[in-house]
Amino acid sequence: YVHDLPGDGRGINTDVDGSWNHIHHNRVANVAIGYNDQMSGWGNRWEYNTVTNYRVYGMGFRLMDARLAQPSKASSSNGSIVRCNNIVGPVGDRAKALGVGAMMNGKFQSNNMPLIWISKNMQTYWSAQGNTWNGSSALPSKTPTLSSAGC
Repeated sequence: YVHDLPGDGRGINTDVDGSWNHIHHNRVANVAIGYNDQMSGWGNRWEYNTVTNYRVYGMGFRLMDARLAQPSKASSSNGSIVRCNNIVGPVGDRAKALGVGAMMNGKFQSNNMPLIWISKNMQTYWSAQGNTWNGSSALPSKTPTLSSAGC
């Protein structure tokens, strides 16, 4: 249980090239970002995690690559599996349950993420780069419907 981190504290973070990890069944509260896939995270599985009272993002994936026209194999998240996470209780009206700067082959399934942010560039390549939301290649709404199928 990670909690009460001041400033820009991240509860659980994969650092540069942190790949093929299974981050699961964790609890994080009162942080800037609950879970963060920082740079070049390939194949990380984020499952059954909970974050409450997040100030910026509940979960973040390669936020720094938002400026890229396409995801980069040198820095963007690749092959992330994000399933059955419960992201609730944002602090203030600007916090988002999910933030994604750049990603390819990402699979989001059955997460409770009431408000999400996907970079403008990623919105243009979401489907073409193999990303899915609850099995659909369509870009999800900023306020996706909750589905707990398979959790």
